Amino acid sequence: MSKKMWKKLSTLLLMVVMVLTMSLSVQAAAVKMNKAKATLYPGQKVTLKVTGTSKKAKWSSSNAKVAKVSKGKVTAVKKGKATIKAKVGKKTYTCKITVKAPALSQKKLNVTVGSKATVKLNGTKIKSVSSSNKKVATVTKKGVITGKKTGKCTVTFKGANGKSYKCTVTVSVAPTATPAPTATPVPTATPAPTATPVPTATPAPTATPAPTATPVPTATPAPTATPTPTPITQQVVSTQAELNAALASSNPDLKEVVIEQSGASSFEIPKEDKSDLTLVVNAPNGEVVNNGNFKEIVIKAIASNTFIEKATGNNIIFQAATGRVAIDEGASANIEVNKGESEAPKLDLVNNGTVSELTLSTKADVNVSGKNTAAAIPVTSTASAGGSTISTSQNLNLKAESKVELTLNAGAENTTATVSDAANIPDVKGLGKVPVKDSDSGKILDTVVAEKDETVKVNKVSVSGKVVTAGDNIPFAGASVYLLNYAAGINKGNVSQYLTEENKVADTAEDGTYAFEAEWGNYWFVAKAEGYRTVLQTVEITSAYENAFSNEQVELVAGEDDATGNIELTLVDAATGDAIDYAVALEIREGANNVSGNILKEIAVEASASGKCAIEELPIGSYTIQVVSADEKSEIVAAPFSVTVIAGQTITKPFSVTKIINDDQIRFVLRWGDEESGAPSDLDSHLVGPRVKGIGNFHTYYSDKTYEEYDDEDDEDDEDDEDDLFDRMIDMDFRTLGKDGVIFRDDE
Repeated sequence: MSKKMWKKLSTLLLMVVMVLTMSLSVQAAAVKMNKAKATLYPGQKVTLKVTGTSKKAKWSSSNAKVAKVSKGKVTAVKKGKATIKAKVGKKTYTCKITVKAPALSQKKLNVTVGSKATVKLNGTKIKSVSSSNKKVATVTKKGVITGKKTGKCTVTFKGANGKSYKCTVTVSVAPTATPAPTATPVPTATPAPTATPVPTATPAPTATPAPTATPVPTATPAPTATPTPTPITQQVVSTQAELNAALASSNPDLKEVVIEQSGASSFEIPKEDKSDLTLVVNAPNGEVVNNGNFKEIVIKAIASNTFIEKATGNNIIFQAATGRVAIDEGASANIEVNKGESEAPKLDLVNNGTVSELTLSTKADVNVSGKNTAAAIPVTSTASAGGSTISTSQNLNLKAESKVELTLNAGAENTTATVSDAANIPDVKGLGKVPVKDSDSGKILDTVVAEKDETVKVNKVSVSGKVVTAGDNIPFAGASVYLLNYAAGINKGNVSQYLTEENKVADTAEDGTYAFEAEWGNYWFVAKAEGYRTVLQTVEITSAYENAFSNEQVELVAGEDDATGNIELTLVDAATGDAIDYAVALEIREGANNVSGNILKEIAVEASASGKCAIEELPIGSYTIQVVSADEKSEIVAAPFSVTVIAGQTITKPFSVTKIINDDQIRFVLRWGDEESGAPSDLDSHLVGPRVKGIGNFHTYYSDKTYEEYDDEDDEDDEDDEDDLFDRMIDMDFRTLGKDGVIFRDDE
């Protein structure tokens, strides 16, 4: 081969190698994850892929409790951050996942009268929706909000996760469109004249002297423009007559009426719709009685004597240094404590009607009292309200986004709390115990037992109970009973040092009973006997027990404190009697009939388990097991039951579970026995509360398989309906039951 030929061949080979190398480099560089990051809500999914390679990827998540992955399909679980990894060969490709807590697409919405807008609830399904003022805006279950008239209201979305989300809706009048002016026709252009030929130049004549210039006349001054009057948007009043005139004003620009009076005074606002106006009260020595509806009411100063609210649906913003707001019987209001001139406003809130929501937007000192104890007041302490103190004699549902201090007086012992972070668990004094849930998971983080407070008024009541042996229920004579003021340091490990003669309150009699006196408060109850495991439980003696408190029957289990036993459960569907084929979870707490204490153990029962669950090596004693939903798809009615674990024994127990059938319904299943078994054959269910069609009760009874509607105007029974549905199963709307609940009894 000639040198020339070899040179050409070498050049060609070199070019081929370069092309192949470049191709391989391009191919290697093309391998990547299709997404570097993604933001999801719980339940949402995203599919990840590794492109540029045919090799299979091995997928994993840095935190499966936040986001889990299977074959590249990522499912958001709960709020948090996780990194999804895909390992291909020796290389790992990642995608950062951020899971946000369920939230509304917008918390504030502006719409005009007659217009519609949709608000979405991301991260959970909408269970129900409501408007605080349907005259201002309505809302459908799909989140479509329609403006009805000018004003402001709150639309509340309740999610399938049991949490509520609020959107503030402001409705205004749509501006009238200005008609476009008619266009002025463009004039037809005039043709340019034909140019005249230039004449032959004539010799210039001798110049004629220029005439004297005529003086320019002095310009006439333009008339001064008439100024446009400034719209009056605010009217300040100091007397009742001025207030009446301002409210009756036809001024379309008026947006705000201010009551400003430093002297002793009283004002009464008539019952009329002024939802396009803001009412401002700045009367440090005044009293205001309000019957009207406003866009919002701002209290900058009010006498300790009071702002009395008699209307429904108003939003009241309290900015006074100190003052009293009373919600009258039949009235309702949303109340926000906001920062005004005072660094920490002090509000005395008297609730004789309905406080739809109380929001602390700044550090505040709030005292809640009043006659209405029918329902707990929703209270939110925002992130900027840290250090607030709330003293209450009404139950609260506290949503704590900051740490606050609660003082529970008589009547507030059933207060609950939900926290955004464990650091926001409130400090509690007074009476009762507060179960604290995590806002993301809904799980109970803690049950805060109120510390004794000498300022809280308490009564002394008689306390009685009974001690029996576990299993055979034989009265236990001679057991020692102790009642110790609650202290966080007392537990099963050190309780023995507190079991002194000084702290003993009673010995059980021959029939196992005991009796003594104690004040309202929180206590450790202890029952002790030689050869039996010591019983230690928290006892809450509340104002609900005016004269006497009956403790639950206590079972003493034979054996040493370290002895154990087992439980085997079979969970069956109450509607069918068959083993459940869906997943549930079990929450186990120490003590009988204890559904709010700290969770000792959590157990997941998978759908594949056919309802079977074994709980091994539990310390002997009494427990409460609560069956709860494992996920939204298997939402069930939370149901507790008590069980006693005996040393060396396995307790077998079947338990019925019933599902919530749809968003607003619950199912009751009644089982009747026969006369031979001793079970009642005519068990009645009394579902007490307003029925759908009017006033009355639901009454279902087995013998005639009849559903009756009792009507005040007609006492005659409706004709028998032989529908077998009511033989064993009753499906009822939640709203049907009312606050009085359900009663099952044997009516002879």
